[in-house]
Amino acid sequence: MSRPAGARHNPCFMRDFKDSLRLLFYSFTCLCDIMRGGAII
Repeated sequence: MSRPAGARHNPCFMRDFKDSLRLLFYSFTCLCDIMRGGAII
């Protein structure tokens, strides 16, 4: 996953990064809910 040096100035890259961050946060909260609920997958 190599990116050019100017990738951080790319709005598309920022959007992808934010989406990934949101997805990661959502997965983490889901995991917390599952653990708190005592559910085992």
